[in-house]
Amino acid sequence: MAIFARNTSYVQIEKALTVEGARIAQSIGINRAIYTEGEMDLCQRAFWVVYILEKTQTFACGRDSILVDSNIGTPIPQIPEAVFGGFDYLRAMCCFSRVLSKANDSLFSITATLVPSIAIMTLIDSLNGELERWKESVGEDFRPGTLLQQSGCLNSLSVAVKIRLSYHYYSAVIALARLKLSVASRETNTGKLPCEQVLLHASRSIVELTRYIDVETYTPIWYLLSVPLSAIFILFDFVIHNPHHPETNTNISLLGIAAGYFCRLELSSGGWFPTSLLSELAHIARDYVSGLNNSATAEPTVFSSTAYSRQPDENETMAHPGLPASGEESLATGHDPLHGGAANEPFYFPTDGDFFTIDGRFSEGVDLTSLFAAELPDFLDASIVNLT
Repeated sequence: MAIFARNTSYVQIEKALTVEGARIAQSIGINRAIYTEGEMDLCQRAFWVVYILEKTQTFACGRDSILVDSNIGTPIPQIPEAVFGGFDYLRAMCCFSRVLSKANDSLFSITATLVPSIAIMTLIDSLNGELERWKESVGEDFRPGTLLQQSGCLNSLSVAVKIRLSYHYYSAVIALARLKLSVASRETNTGKLPCEQVLLHASRSIVELTRYIDVETYTPIWYLLSVPLSAIFILFDFVIHNPHHPETNTNISLLGIAAGYFCRLELSSGGWFPTSLLSELAHIARDYVSGLNNSATAEPTVFSSTAYSRQPDENETMAHPGLPASGEESLATGHDPLHGGAANEPFYFPTDGDFFTIDGRFSEGVDLTSLFAAELPDFLDASIVNLT
């Protein structure tokens, strides 16, 4: 049931079903290979499917995992239906879920907040290495980062498998790069540029694969919406904060591709998903860059900082003699794309210096799928879907 609940109509109960499945699997002991001989294949298959669902969900949603890796003794079974031309999809996803579990425990837990920044950076590099070794272990036809074959050698199921593997991989890459960028911004600027390049490459790859996504009711909302949504926001941030970068026009074009995908999704859903609003991001980015280019050729104009910051009154200025009379000094030294500073680096990506907290409590993470947790009908209109 948890597998079927990953679609658009029942995403509200998907987490509860996955958590309950993991709890039952652990309580009856199939994680420790406690089962009868006749039920061995069934129990092994059931446990590892639950393991994949639970580990990928907890990592994506920023929640605690129920399954304890140190108490797992069940071997990964051989399932013929999960093998594509010699590539074992189930085993690959089990290994990937294990990497996510390590990352969740060592980097995205309360204990990780007590670890020194240098140790965190070392852990991130180690997990990135494991992630790359996992990618290299995937068959070439399904490996993330390789070109999708269009010669007809891959059927629709194989294409869907490749997209899922790619989106899982790039989501993990983005999470690790964002964390490393956040840690680097608190300590030093060293290592920021490679992280920003990794974010940009992952987001581009995600957007480029959107044209192959099956806009169907059975498609999990996680990679139907959540992953492309993350990518378009990252690309938009890069364009706004790096308007004069040589690759800005390419990023704007990719925003246009993503806008077309979200418009197609709204059309196919009959308006249930108002995702065409996201197409405005491409227009905003294009207009913003065009405005900067036009203003650069026009006569320079001195902008008053009064439009951007509140001016201190006389009492505040007298009480704080070191306070500047206007916001010009702080504005000129801030991270503003129009005023030099960090924005003139090859990349500039805004980061929060600290973990996001509410009333001193740590956030449970942002689950983008909850934005679309609505009870939806069978929304695919055949007359729309068959448009080619």
